[in-house]
Amino acid sequence: QKVQRPLLWYAGIEALLGVAALLFDGVFRLMQGWLFDSVIPGLDAGWTIDVVKWGAAVALTLPQAIMLGATFPLMSAGLLRLHPDAPGSSLSWLYFTNSLGASIGVLASGFYLVGKVGLPGTILTAGLVNFALAGAVYLSERVTGFAPTPALQPQSGPSSVIPAAVRAMLLTAFLTGAASFLYEIGWIRMLSLVLGSATHSFELMLSAFILGLALGSFYIRKKIDASGDPLRLLGWIQVVMALLALLSLPLYMQTFDIMAAALKALARSEQGYLGFTLFSHLICLVLMLPVTFCAGMTLPLITAVLLRGGHGEGSIGRVYAANTLGAIVGVLLAVHVVMPLLGLRMVVVVGALVDLGLGLWLLARAGGTMARPAQLALTAALVLAAGLSLLTRLDPQVTSSGVFRHGASPGGQVIFHRDGKTATVDVKRDKSGATSISTNGKVDAALSPVEVTSDDYTMALAALLPLSMRPEAKDVGVIGMGSGRTTHAFLLNPKLDRVDTVEIEPAMIEGAQLFGADVALGFSDPRSHLLIEDAKTHFARHRRQYDIIIS
Repeated sequence: QKVQRPLLWYAGIEALLGVAALLFDGVFRLMQGWLFDSVIPGLDAGWTIDVVKWGAAVALTLPQAIMLGATFPLMSAGLLRLHPDAPGSSLSWLYFTNSLGASIGVLASGFYLVGKVGLPGTILTAGLVNFALAGAVYLSERVTGFAPTPALQPQSGPSSVIPAAVRAMLLTAFLTGAASFLYEIGWIRMLSLVLGSATHSFELMLSAFILGLALGSFYIRKKIDASGDPLRLLGWIQVVMALLALLSLPLYMQTFDIMAAALKALARSEQGYLGFTLFSHLICLVLMLPVTFCAGMTLPLITAVLLRGGHGEGSIGRVYAANTLGAIVGVLLAVHVVMPLLGLRMVVVVGALVDLGLGLWLLARAGGTMARPAQLALTAALVLAAGLSLLTRLDPQVTSSGVFRHGASPGGQVIFHRDGKTATVDVKRDKSGATSISTNGKVDAALSPVEVTSDDYTMALAALLPLSMRPEAKDVGVIGMGSGRTTHAFLLNPKLDRVDTVEIEPAMIEGAQLFGADVALGFSDPRSHLLIEDAKTHFARHRRQYDIIIS
């Protein structure tokens, strides 16, 4: 509201983002070397290392993030002053174009730029786009001589006091942001079990999620300004979004059979991979787009409610900030609380319950008497939500099948299943007693009591070959637990003094114990040390000299 020429400010910030992109790679490499060569080796406690790493990440990204966070409110203010007669439509168009650009950017960077110019070149390309945007907006604002209307000012009242209506909408933006990212984290882990954990799979998931937001914003553009009761409309959208999120769970279980059928039809060739990629994107869209379509309507509606209530342009930035903060909280809750404690399914269920509760609260806040059909619809929605929340299950026998590799389940009974912070870990055992451990559906190791498996040769030789080259070795570092067979093979050598096995996912160590006597030394030998840590941080922190390091 205090910025007289928001589009000029927008152009300036885009130019600064371009400068930051030009400098980022060099600064990143300098900080990375300084951290791992000088800082982390001098730290003892694990939590202090986490604080330092988080601090370094914040220092590298926060300035750009703050500037990015300012661009949308500034562009919104500029558009609202140019088109004050249709604020809802203007904001919806902006949300649509911004989200659509993000969706295209994900695909362009992941499928083209990274392969052609590398990560530094991709960031540099983004910086050049920032410079181009800065120049285009600056010239448009200065040369065309726009004469925008004055800023939309809030109605009378102390500026330091946030009215109750504004607080309600900011809470709505916060909670819907948290719910949306609970969905995103849940779906990304779920879909990695269908599509695989490759970076291309993640890019397909992310672009599908953002595309849904874009289409929802586009759809609502003409309905916001025409709506007589946007608050009630927002409440119903939240209820529908919650139901669609819960319905995505049984729909998700069908995607394994669909992917298996697709892989049978596709050749294992470059053209076949293109078909696999397109089909994977279609699965992502079918699963996520209905919910994200609804999510894309929420922020334009929330902002329009505040602008219509006379709360000024400052409400745009507040809504954007509250939604972003909610997204951060949603990610932290999903990864560090809900998934490890309650399981993957509950990540989506908790998000849906947040949206459902929020929708009911908004409908109650809208006031008025609800028509009989609306009451019946709401009752049916609540019954359906309760049924889906309580009855829908994600069958580990199916989710651990690795369908993206085999086209069908390799068989075996799941005897261990954990949704860890970094991966979903399963252990299977077939009728012959052969046991395998997998992360996100991909088998990492397999052992059999009746025959020597190819994995057994690999895991044993991973220890025996280095020992044959360094028979005098005393200290060994093993990166990754797997089944624990390599660690066990090292410990069969009585000359070794210490074997450190560094594993980032605790569930892997828990599952590996089920291989029994074939890996027993890793858990019982006093020379064995199982360490839950990122390997790079571990080696930088302890500075222990190893005779052998194997991954």
